[in-house]
Amino acid sequence: FYFFFLMIRRPPRSTQSRSSAASDVYKRQVHDNLIELNLSRMKISSHLLQKVVDNLTKGKAKLETLVLDYNMIDNEGIMALGIYLAMERAQKLNHFSISGNPIGDVGVQNLCKILQARTKGASLDNGIGLKYLGLSETKLSDSGIFALVNLFERAASSKTTNAQNSKAAVVENEEKLTLDLSKNLLTESGINVLAGFLSHDEIIASLNLSHNPSLDTKCFGLILNGLLSNYSVTTLIYEDNIIDRENLNHLNRFLSINYVITRISITIPHLMYSLLNSKTIPVLSLIHISEPTRLLSISYAVFCLKKKNPFFYF
Repeated sequence: FYFFFLMIRRPPRSTQSRSSAASDVYKRQVHDNLIELNLSRMKISSHLLQKVVDNLTKGKAKLETLVLDYNMIDNEGIMALGIYLAMERAQKLNHFSISGNPIGDVGVQNLCKILQARTKGASLDNGIGLKYLGLSETKLSDSGIFALVNLFERAASSKTTNAQNSKAAVVENEEKLTLDLSKNLLTESGINVLAGFLSHDEIIASLNLSHNPSLDTKCFGLILNGLLSNYSVTTLIYEDNIIDRENLNHLNRFLSINYVITRISITIPHLMYSLLNSKTIPVLSLIHISEPTRLLSISYAVFCLKKKNPFFYF
């Protein structure tokens, strides 16, 4: 009985604070075989991140994945990361996420400069050297978008592949970029610039613009127009943003022209649903999308409406 009592009263290891658990990473040198480092939700500040970077620079590890989501990292932390990302062994890094950190536009601008400097030796030949870039919930606004598009433009200009090879590469999409810009402060100005880039360059494979409350109905049309002549984006996630009947009509026309995109996910904000009525939302039904340009199976788009949690999935 006493033994059992001691067992249930013994503080479990999981009760250790995350910040103190993460201290091991600051104190110990990273071993040379490490390829993935995930320090999400560890209460890491920019000051503590500097200690992590110091250990990375002292070791010989060639990270392929670095995830620092939902900490307390700001622009100062981005500058500290630049020291490691500029090193030759950091060229293997292809998955980087710093979502949920208040880096803001200045942090994104400095990150773009860092990524631009490392592209020449990067392991991926997509001009950026990354397969995934997570910038969700980073207080990113239009100024940050302008910096990202400038980075993408420079990356696109450095590529030597022609348009025909880019079109063929849509099936083998490993070197394209998945870009997460959800839960930020984007407006029409930033979306307009991003859509302009999408209309003539093909670096991005998956784009997430969900939960940007400042985006109006015009923004969705801008994105669709940008994707009309795009041969790389196969996934568009546009959840919890405002759309209207004209947007759905525009989407219908878009799907009859673009045969590259394979997944579109749209949801209506819950507060907006009470304002919608039968005159605003048209009758939706199953839509068949053929793909005559590729020898792949037939795709379908399904529109579904629910009372309490309205949802569109394509």
